[in-house]
This record gives sequence, C-alpha cells and structure tokens, in this order.
Amino acid sequence: ILEVEDLPLTYRGRSRIAGFRGIAVGFPSAMNYAFNANTGSLSGIWQGGFVRVRWDGQGAGDFDPASRFIALAQDVAFCSLATDDAPWPLRPKMDEENPVNPDPLYPRNLGYQFSGYSFDNASVPTLMYRFGDIAIEDKSVAGTDEASKSLTRSLQFTSPAAQSLYFRALTGKVQELTAVQFQTDALRFTIPSAITQLRPMPGEDGQMELILKLEIPMGTSTLEFH
Repeated sequence: ILEVEDLPLTYRGRSRIAGFRGIAVGFPSAMNYAFNANTGSLSGIWQGGFVRVRWDGQGAGDFDPASRFIALAQDVAFCSLATDDAPWPLRPKMDEENPVNPDPLYPRNLGYQFSGYSFDNASVPTLMYRFGDIAIEDKSVAGTDEASKSLTRSLQFTSPAAQSLYFRALTGKVQELTAVQFQTDALRFTIPSAITQLRPMPGEDGQMELILKLEIPMGTSTLEFH
C-alpha cells in the first residue's frame, strides 16, 4: 500500500478503475482520484487509503484504490457531436464471447491524444491532452483537510478558433438539484453556468448522463468544477 505523506503522490499503472494507462493522484487530506489517460476521463474518486500496488508477476505495476471508491465513466470525456441530441460515443465492450476490441483506435478516432503531465511546486500534477485542435490542461486539487471531502477540477482550453465542445460530466442515477448542481447517491457535482442536458442513457434502465455544451472561445479560457 502506497501512503501519501506531506505532498501529493502520483502513481502510474494498469488499473480496473482507470484502464491500461491509469494515473492515480493522492493528496495529504486523504482525497484521491484516478485518471484514464487512454480516454481522457477522470474515472474514479475516493477518500482514505491511496493505492494498493502489485509489483510481482505479470501484474507488475498494477494498482487499485486502497479504500472504497466511486467509479466514474471511462468513455471519452470530451468530443464534438453533430447535434445536441446525438448519442455519446462509448468505449467498445469486450467479453468472453467477443474478446477482440472492435475499435482499437476508439479514443484517437474521436480526436483524443494524451500529451503527458507536469508538476507544480506543490507536486500537484497538471494533465495535458488534446481533443481535435483544442489543447486542454487538467488540474485537480483536493481540500486541505479530511473534513472537506472536496476536489476542485480546473480545465484550461487553448483553441485556434471559437467552437463548441461537449463534456460528459456525470453518469448514473443523476438528479438535478439546481441549474448548476447535480448529484448521485455517492457525490455532488457543481458546475459553472453552462448549457446542460440531463438525458437517459440508451439501453441503461434508470441511468442518466449529464452533458455540458461548452462554447470555447478562440485563445485561452478556463472552467472550474467542484
């Protein structure tokens, strides 16, 4: 078990919560999150122990949350949709009957490309990736004490032209509390004022998805979620 001490800790490896290119980040306040670098999605969040790591056999480098976690969607988080009501492009599903990935270029074909990450002086990582011609810098910071149980996510967009970008912010049994606040049984999500659409997920009884239509201006802009 890896323990976070005075500074945030970042660990990379395969994980069932974050795929084959998983990145886990833990904070001294015991708030942690996982990011799927293969699809560009914040794929899990939890409080308590950081990660349990395997360094033996074929699973060398694998990690899993060391405490109970909230699993989030691992599909692409951003994309361009032809219309506001177009279906969200989902990750190909594989099972014993269909073990071969039918779309191995799934994230890339939608314009996603991971570019790496950098650290600030406090050891907090900024994840960098692209969707089409929009460069995104993604930084999440936890509250300073265990009682806060919060994570603030800041996104910086750099675009060569004004354009629309869709963000699939939350899935599951999502309820709308106000125009800027939504929740599931496990978490509450606060957004800035934006064009939102809360709609049923096709083929998933009782499951909803929260889609934000972001109007990205030319140049650099920022957006913050809690």
